[in-house]
Amino acid sequence: MNAGAEGGTRRVMAEDARAAYEINASTSPSVGRCTTVHRPDYPCRFLPHDAVRWEELVHERPVSGLPVRRLRTSLLHYTYTDWDRYFSEIQQYTTLMAARRTTMEACILPKRFSSIRRSRFFRFYILQRGFSRRAAQIYPGMFHGFYTMVKYVKLYDLERSRTE
Repeated sequence: MNAGAEGGTRRVMAEDARAAYEINASTSPSVGRCTTVHRPDYPCRFLPHDAVRWEELVHERPVSGLPVRRLRTSLLHYTYTDWDRYFSEIQQYTTLMAARRTTMEACILPKRFSSIRRSRFFRFYILQRGFSRRAAQIYPGMFHGFYTMVKYVKLYDLERSRTE
């Protein structure tokens, strides 16, 4: 946590206000020689523990009826220390999401896997302006597309094994 965030959170804790606080958690993950910068993100991360429930398996989010306020500081987000950790997390998250989606939606056919991969890359790299930050952004965009495709491949495999 940087010095500004520490002071801001200490002030909020001292006030003991019944509110949910968002904080700028835009990340600069660095894996190997590849550094990325994502768009600003304001997750709600500071809440009274008795006034929140969490939803989702991956990229969980808090649900609370409290008023939402925004801290005027940023949080340093822990990122991957090496490529092995990065790909291990992709393995874990794609498996969790595929298992969850078997109960949520119809299975995607294999002929769509490639278009899903391309559309996720397009969203990350073009629509979210990854190209404007630096050339190395192309790799996280490609990995995001790959991650999404792997999730649907696993979902397809789970669905197919259930019907056999």
